[in-house]
Amino acid sequence: MKNMKFNKWLLIPATAGVLVVGGVALADERDDLANFIPVNQQPANAEYITQEEAMKIANERVDGEVVEFKLDSDDRRVHFDVEMRDATHEYEFDIDAVTGDIYDFEKDRDDDRNQSQGQSSNPSTTPVANDAAVLTQEEVVAIAQAEATGTVTKFERDDDHFEVEIRDGNVEYDFEIDLYTGEILEFDQETDDDEDLDD
Repeated sequence: MKNMKFNKWLLIPATAGVLVVGGVALADERDDLANFIPVNQQPANAEYITQEEAMKIANERVDGEVVEFKLDSDDRRVHFDVEMRDATHEYEFDIDAVTGDIYDFEKDRDDDRNQSQGQSSNPSTTPVANDAAVLTQEEVVAIAQAEATGTVTKFERDDDHFEVEIRDGNVEYDFEIDLYTGEILEFDQETDDDEDLDD
């Protein structure tokens, strides 16, 4: 039975309508996905937002190029998986297909792309003088809190960055911030609901 479902999954892109965004093919899989989600996880009479609406939400969050965009249910929640990138970073986030909420978001430095463009492999994009001053805890926390409201629950210095965790209700934000420049090297946003679903 599992093989039949797997084969049916592979046939979806061939049979569904396809939309192209930024060179990425998007298959409208919403009807087929409903068959793979446990009934108790499906909202009653749920209507999904359109791909255009999901793309608008993504573009409001990140100004960059779309490299992947698909409707998925890999965490038992129907959502749009979006991957985007700009000159220096890669972004991944999940948009709830019913509510349009972004419930998981990650921002990572695109080191491979930066090196191919001749930039330093140093995590910081700005060259740092040997005598450059390390940012204070207050400065680093201010940088994080400019991006996320809430209470700082973790502050730690690593070799080349600070790690900051902020919690606001059921949402947790994790930052990696450059020791010297204050650049946000990595950013992750996650809700407690996501962790519960994974358990």
